[in-house]
Amino acid sequence: MGRISKVFQIVGYKNSGKTTLMKILIKELSSLHYRVGTIKHHGHGTKPPEIMEFNKDHVEHFKNGAFVSMVEGNQVGQLLFQSDQITLETIIEFYSVFSLDIILVEGYKKEAYPKIVLIRSEDDLHLLKSITNILCVITHVDCRKKINGPYPCFLIKDKEKYIEWFFRTLEEKA
Repeated sequence: MGRISKVFQIVGYKNSGKTTLMKILIKELSSLHYRVGTIKHHGHGTKPPEIMEFNKDHVEHFKNGAFVSMVEGNQVGQLLFQSDQITLETIIEFYSVFSLDIILVEGYKKEAYPKIVLIRSEDDLHLLKSITNILCVITHVDCRKKINGPYPCFLIKDKEKYIEWFFRTLEEKA
């Protein structure tokens, strides 16, 4: 088997910018010759055969430079598979055969990997109390004074700042 990669989660509510951030990070990483794998969690209750149509974000991940990309929801995934035992941990284990440098996970809020949290409005701030292992917060509105965690907080428009922070963090986790 290959090696288990560094894993970072991108989490937030629907339409918070998770897929956009994923595409930005994938492009940046792959331009520097990182082997990137992505995993997208689809939590909208879709069951087969709709799996082929329910999500196109993982295809966008692939088009933006991911070496391997998949979507999973309701124990069905595309890399098409079916299992009543599938977990994020199982998928990451499977990804080890690709010898990736990094795995970016979109979603799976309850998992314990290091997280970048996207906040669309002040109404979303309660999310910060219900998840673990937050590395940073990226927000659409300037609610930074209301966020009092031990992690940096960036405005979504400050792309250069959070990209620079991400690469510093990636190197620290090496």
